[in-house]
Amino acid sequence: MRIAFDGSCLITKRPTGVELSFLRTLRAYARLRPEDKIFLFHPRSHDIHGLPLNTRPLDLPAGPPALWRRYWMPGQLKHWQIDLLLSPTTALPAKSPCPCIATVHEIPSFHSGAEEIGPASLRHRRARSLLADRAALVIVPSAVTARDLLRERPSLKDRIRILPQPLDPAFLEATPAEGPGRGFLFIGMDRQRKNLARLFGAWTHLDENTRKGEDLTWIGAPRGRRARPGLRFLPPCSIEDLMSEIRQCRALLLPSLSEGFGLPVFEALAMGRPFLASKGSVHEELLGELDPPPGLFVDPRNESSISEALRTLLHDEGFAIHAQQHGRDTVSRMSPDATAMGWHRLAQEITRESNEDRQQGHE
Repeated sequence: MRIAFDGSCLITKRPTGVELSFLRTLRAYARLRPEDKIFLFHPRSHDIHGLPLNTRPLDLPAGPPALWRRYWMPGQLKHWQIDLLLSPTTALPAKSPCPCIATVHEIPSFHSGAEEIGPASLRHRRARSLLADRAALVIVPSAVTARDLLRERPSLKDRIRILPQPLDPAFLEATPAEGPGRGFLFIGMDRQRKNLARLFGAWTHLDENTRKGEDLTWIGAPRGRRARPGLRFLPPCSIEDLMSEIRQCRALLLPSLSEGFGLPVFEALAMGRPFLASKGSVHEELLGELDPPPGLFVDPRNESSISEALRTLLHDEGFAIHAQQHGRDTVSRMSPDATAMGWHRLAQEITRESNEDRQQGHE
């Protein structure tokens, strides 16, 4: 098979979990499918290192993505005789000589207070409106996103496929933490849906004796952002430093208003640390039925609920013990290889349907 990937999302200087998951899955796919010819469209500014020999990087042209996706990419797909285009984002070319798979990670507009109104939000909404005409299949990371997408685009019902994001293999190979840990940890960018204002408010409203000897650390804070007493802000860091911070913390906090998948919670479990996450989230969907769950679920819009959960995690070491005993097993299947094989199954599904359509056309 000749399969192409739209790596235009790699243009960001600070890659999010989405971009990192895409790259680690792409490398796994190329390794597991050496017989496939793989083509990666990527920005000129992004130098891709460590790609297997069966992967050919192709520079995207300068200019607005909407223009080169409309006029340049279809010609490239035809020139290289591509059988399938897979995009880790929602946008797809208007016309394509091959079937296309898009990815919708989340739809914040269905979660009160989570959507950031602006050009990016409008682009994503428009791209979703075009999926019925452009996408053979649509990947979503969770049933939560699948339900949101169906509410917005019911015509996609038979084309949605759930494929979870993978953890970095380093998390699945590292030695889990021991002991209760100290302080709390938040990992992520400063986005409205991350609910940072309520989280920081819930933490600082705890009395000083409760917070004594503990800090709330934010990894991903903009450089120069000053922290109030009891808070500790760090810029994005390496995987090694990230694992070290998780190993030392008491629990990972992610009371988001909207999450497509929320990898930090699963990274914490891989390291044997409990979590605090939102009710109704993908985390409650996947982890809420564990008995007992290795963490707490809160109403993310209720600051008092968050504060009470923090107080519980400070005084109840049972969550840490349970996470250390069962956290790694809970996430053991979330590997790049598993997600890559999911890509392969979808590719087979698409090519099988394309072959059947061609055969029916000859009859």
